[in-house]
Amino acid sequence: MSHIKFLHASIELWKQNRRRIRTRTRGEEETEEEEEEEEETEEEEEEEEEEEEEEKVVKRGTSIVYLVAACESELARCHLHINLCQLRRGGAGEEEEEEEEEEEGGEEEEESLK
Repeated sequence: MSHIKFLHASIELWKQNRRRIRTRTRGEEETEEEEEEEEETEEEEEEEEEEEEEEKVVKRGTSIVYLVAACESELARCHLHINLCQLRRGGAGEEEEEEEEEEEGGEEEEESLK
């Protein structure tokens, strides 16, 4: 009878070990799947961040283009104003006075910006 008890105990140990091995294997598979999912999620997040950064760069570039265009437009308007003033005053002799006025105006603008 002791042999039968020994065999039953051995069978029970074998079943327990088999369950543990299955549980470990499943756990490892689940862990691997979780790691793969985490990697995919991280890659997706990185791609989204890169896309957002690209959008920001494009927006900044667009803003800069608009600012440059506005400055060029303002500069052209100023040149037209200068030309009109020269025509009204009747000549090139007053160009020096206008240049001095422009320099003074530019200095005042620089001071106000500071």
